[in-house]
Amino acid sequence: MIVSDKYKIIFIRIPKTGSTSVEKALIKADPDCLKSDNDKSPYGHFSAKTVKELYHIGDYRYGTK
Repeated sequence: MIVSDKYKIIFIRIPKTGSTSVEKALIKADPDCLKSDNDKSPYGHFSAKTVKELYHIGDYRYGTK
């Protein structure tokens, strides 16, 4: 899971889709991004609702307000 304010991106990993490669590229492009701990379960595979609740991401980042 990546949250980048620089690029206005919230990226949620989906298993077996190459999302690890995309995540690595996003981290390289924005080293200051908010990222999940990929060493512990669920390894960055969160639902959007869980990301919003766990990381206290306001509605403004989701474009709903």
